[in-house]
Order: sequence, then structure tokens, then C-alpha cells
Amino acid sequence: MNAQKLRRAELLLENGQYELGIQAFRDVLADSPDNSYAHASLGWCLTKCDRLDEGESHVLQAIRLEPDSDYAHQLHAKILSIQAKLLEAEAAVLRAIAIDPNFAHYRCLHANILRKQKKYEAAIAAAEVGLGLFPEDVGCVLEKMLAQVDLDDFPAANETIRIALRLAPENSNAHAALGYALLRQEDLPGAASAFRESLRLAPHNQWAQYGLRWCRIQRFPWYRWANGFRLNTISSFAALMYGIFTIIILVGVSLYLYLPPPTSPILIELPLLLFFPPILASCAIEPTALWVLSFDREGKQLLLPLQKQIADVVVLLTSLAIVPLAAGTAALFGKLTMDAWPLFMLALAVAAPIPPLAKYCDCAYGLPRQVMRYFIGAVASTGLFAALVAIGSMIGWLDVSWNYYACTALVAVMLPTLLTTLYLTGYRLTE
Repeated sequence: MNAQKLRRAELLLENGQYELGIQAFRDVLADSPDNSYAHASLGWCLTKCDRLDEGESHVLQAIRLEPDSDYAHQLHAKILSIQAKLLEAEAAVLRAIAIDPNFAHYRCLHANILRKQKKYEAAIAAAEVGLGLFPEDVGCVLEKMLAQVDLDDFPAANETIRIALRLAPENSNAHAALGYALLRQEDLPGAASAFRESLRLAPHNQWAQYGLRWCRIQRFPWYRWANGFRLNTISSFAALMYGIFTIIILVGVSLYLYLPPPTSPILIELPLLLFFPPILASCAIEPTALWVLSFDREGKQLLLPLQKQIADVVVLLTSLAIVPLAAGTAALFGKLTMDAWPLFMLALAVAAPIPPLAKYCDCAYGLPRQVMRYFIGAVASTGLFAALVAIGSMIGWLDVSWNYYACTALVAVMLPTLLTTLYLTGYRLTE
């Protein structure tokens, strides 16, 4: 009976039905709590359902039960790689290789981890070792090709792609790899065609979905211009500017903490106007492109539900923030008879959650996403407080000077949020 349960669980795992696989492997463990294979497989199912900590704990339990399980060690390497713990992942896959040095798949995984560390020559060497063990291993061929693309060695990469497509013409990843090679050569129509073929073979291939999504949003003329601006805001130079501006704003705020609120807050308004609107706008560019893409028949199939929800929220917040920002600018130049300060504060408060929201899906699974969730909650709560203060001062319930204190709190939360967002996602977005 337990053998039947295990076989059913294995079939669910092989077919990618991870939610059902979780319960199936739990049923196996209920009868055989010391089954190392079931623990490791349950851990992988949990990982694929974005429950990384729980998944890793089961894989580690499998390793404790059976230290010589190459299967458990290679799953541990995959989980560590997903968490961007690349040195630990490399050590884990090397343990699997030491146990079974003749299995080409482990060499493929080793090449993948080396490539993520930008050790492209070493990745090619690892893939070639795997091909020496099994010349028709498509995974090793693809890893070799991707490392060649990263080295901009397109003639060699194209030859490797032809080998992959000859070995496995129905392999979805082979066509997706061709798409990325063409994408690096700026052949958008050819890349899109390769990604579509990949998705025809495997409709849920997220690698191909991401590539085709990128090809589709590149056809928006406004996006091509705006994307250059967006990438500049996540560059190393931008990080330096963020640091300098952070020091200037925090020093100014610290000085004002010991003084009464200024009668004319222009010295606070001007830095905020120069700093925050461009940064917030750059963070809204990508979600806006995805939001526009969601109205396309093919495009909406390329978005994950979470991406669509985040894009909707970011576009809504951006639209709501533009109105008080425009009104505040008009008031600043005397076109409206209102005080500009509460209007600027309202715009900033509404737009405050945009950076962490917009970059959430670009964070690696595990701790980075957990940290980003904390920042989203903190900046949204502070933004709500600042918005209520701004509205209260506009309708006369609070003195305008209250906006100064709300601004101090909001800026104190937003600056570390922006810096953390840049740190967690900047490199990946530039890639």
C-alpha cells in the first residue's frame, strides 16, 4: 500500500502538480516517517510552492537520515541556488557529484550555479564534463550555450544551439535558449518566434514567458525610451547619488528637529521635488508596461497573477499621486490659492509604496521577498498616516506645520526602503 502511495506521489512530482504532491508525500511519511526520499521530494514540492524555509528543512532532514543521498544533496543545491546562496549551493552539488560522479545532470546543475556566479569559463568546463558522460544531455548543452552567450561568443553559442535542437527538437528549453541568444543579438522578431515555439511545447515554461514578455513590451515606443531612464536609476552611479541625497536630507531633517517648523518649507519641498518624483516614476515604468500588456490577448497569458495584481495597484497609486502633484506644482507657482506643502505631502504619501511593490517580483525567493514585504507594510502604514495629516491640514483640522512632522517620518521610512530595494533588485534588473 505504501509503495502505491509513493508511486502516486512520484507521478504528481514528475507532472509538476506540486500542491497535490505535498499531501501525497505527507501521506507516505505518515506510514514511513524515516523515508529519506519522501522527505527530500516533499521539500522540493514545498519549494516549488514558494515555501522555501519549510522545504529546506525537509531536505535537510533527508540528508540527516541518509547522508549519502545524492538526490537530497542536489535538491538542497537547487534550493540554495534559488535563495541566491551560490557558494553554499556549489558545495551542495559537489557533494552530490562526489557520491555519483557519473550522473550528467549533476554536472548540468554545477554549470548552472557557476554561471550564476559569473564563472562562465568554469561553467562551460563543467557542462563539457557532463557531455563527456552523456553526449545527448540537453541540460548540459543549454548551460554551455548560455555561458557562451554571456561571454558574447555568439558563433559558438549558435553552434551549441543547433546541437541542442538536433538532439531534442521538442525540448521547450532548447527553443527558449535560442530565443535568449537572439534577444542578446537584438533580433526581437526572431526571439519572439523562438519563445512562442517554446511555449507551444510547454505552455507554463516561465523562462520562455519572461523572454516573450520582454519582446512584447519592447514594442511600446514609450517603453524603449523610458527603460533607459529606468536602468539609469538602478545603476551604481544612482546608488552613489541615493547615498549623497540621503545624507543631505537626513542632516537637514536632524537640524530641523531642534528648531521650530520653518514658516516657508521650500528648503524641504525643493529636495523632495528633485529627488522623489523621478525615482518613483522610474519604479512605475515596468509595472505600467505590464499593465498595458495585460490588455493584449497574448500578453495577458504571459503574466503571473501576482504580477497582474501588483501592476494594477502600482498604476492606481501612480494615477492617484499625479493629481495632487500637479495641483501642488500649480500652487507652488501661484496658479492655485492653496498651500502647496500639503498637496506635495499627499502625492508623496500615496506614491510611497510604489518602489517596494514594483520590485517585489524581481526579488529572489526567501529572505529578500520577506524583507520586501516588511518594507511594503512599513511604508504603506507611514504613507497612510502622512496622507491623513495632509488631508486634515487641507480641510483645516490640523495646522500646516503638522505636514513637516509627517514628512520627517515618511522620509525616514522611504529612504531605507529605496536603498534596500536598489540593493535587492538592482543587479537583477540591470541583467
